[in-house]
Amino acid sequence: QRERELAAERERALRDAGVFALGMQAAGAAHELSTPLATMTVLARELRDAHGQERELAEGLDLLVRQAERCKALLTRLTVSAGVGRTLEPVPLDAWLKETIEHWQLMRPHVGVACRIEGTRPAPSIRPDPVLAQALVSLYNNAADASPDSVTIEAEWDAERLQVRVLDRGPGLGPELAGAAGRRALSSKGAGRGVGLLLTHAGIEHLGGAARLMPRAGGGSEARVDVPLRALELK
Repeated sequence: QRERELAAERERALRDAGVFALGMQAAGAAHELSTPLATMTVLARELRDAHGQERELAEGLDLLVRQAERCKALLTRLTVSAGVGRTLEPVPLDAWLKETIEHWQLMRPHVGVACRIEGTRPAPSIRPDPVLAQALVSLYNNAADASPDSVTIEAEWDAERLQVRVLDRGPGLGPELAGAAGRRALSSKGAGRGVGLLLTHAGIEHLGGAARLMPRAGGGSEARVDVPLRALELK
């Protein structure tokens, strides 16, 4: 049993070292991307204004502008999560969940999504956590990749915990992926993928919660995230 515990600890240390390296790269990327992203946003707006009479082109350019603005918001959250920039104001939990889903839908506008958000009222105010937001978005993206026509997001909370379930009707999980999900970068999408699940598990565990990936009854997959609300309390 002690050998198993040591092996698990070594595995966690290796995973955390990889996550730290990714975090450093992400911080550098956020800094380097800000200038070209601003340039692309300005050019896209100018093109949209210049071709407003061409409906199909204008619609595409309008989508491009919204996507660029979404990227800017993501970079802002990234700097906030690193302790740089403004401090996010407290928000009700239900409003934060809806906003996270809506922002994700800007990136995946063609995905069919059904949502259910419920819990004790009034909803508790929380500290918007960019790590949790990114973990959830990663799960939403995985579900959308697996079954773009059928993604279900269910969130509920009580006085102590938040649970989010993300369900799809994709091909499901093979034994190897189910056993390795969140422990190493392994994915059904090919070699070198699965980093999103790795970061999701690390982020959720950092908050004192747990993330699980399991087969869904009737076909597909279910990702379940449980987080103690005390980890989202206002500081």
